[in-house]
Amino acid sequence: MATVRMTLAQMRKQKPKLNRKKIDATTEADILRHAKEDDNPIWTARDFKRARVVTPPEAVDVRAIRRRQRLSQRAFAMKYGFSPRTVQDWEQGRSRPDRPARLLLAMIDHAPATVERVLRQL
Repeated sequence: MATVRMTLAQMRKQKPKLNRKKIDATTEADILRHAKEDDNPIWTARDFKRARVVTPPEAVDVRAIRRRQRLSQRAFAMKYGFSPRTVQDWEQGRSRPDRPARLLLAMIDHAPATVERVLRQL
């Protein structure tokens, strides 16, 4: 499919492609039926209450995780997709891993073989 480039003025001149009659004729029952047919069902208030929020640890000892795996900073970084400089900065306290990095580091600490297997499939 070709990419079409337009200016904002050109986009504003275009007529909307909405079928208002069809939208107005849609009922709540139709919406629920479509949601049930969808791969991603609608979450209810009860579902949200029961959902567990994953919170990463506030502090991660990167040096300890790396040493438990008996890897150099460079080898650890390359194995898990970090920059060697970033690992060095974390260990020396110049910077702190962000939330996604802390989650990954926690997974590496608890299930390194699983993380390796997943990373190999990417």
